[in-house]
Amino acid sequence: MNLNVKIQLKELFSNRISFDKTERKLYGHDIAAMPGIIKPFIGSTVPEVVVQPETEEELVSLVKWAAKHKVALTPRGEATSGYGGVLPLAKGVVVDFHRMKNLIKLNLSDNTATAQAGMIWEKLDRELGKKGLTLRLL
Repeated sequence: MNLNVKIQLKELFSNRISFDKTERKLYGHDIAAMPGIIKPFIGSTVPEVVVQPETEEELVSLVKWAAKHKVALTPRGEATSGYGGVLPLAKGVVVDFHRMKNLIKLNLSDNTATAQAGMIWEKLDRELGKKGLTLRLL
């Protein structure tokens, strides 16, 4: 990633961006260890940068920026999957949704909830419990 691209990202995300090698390594895996037999086929999964958007507007700006510069984005919640879903196979940018973890809307008439991508199931279930509801996954 060239210096100009890094500067553009820094302007978008200020102190919510990391180019630190150790931190990037932490974002290069999920909860489970990659099976040794598969690792040679995948190669390095260390992203070039990690960003933490706080708003939908920032996320839209990032997606537009990535499309313009042909940079891969890998979304990441809490990385509790053990199936490789959060692995940045194309390097690029890991989008950590840790800061976007709020309940946006609860519709009691049709029993639906809209939450930001970083909200964990436990917190969502707690919020629903305040209204006498619980999670039901289909």
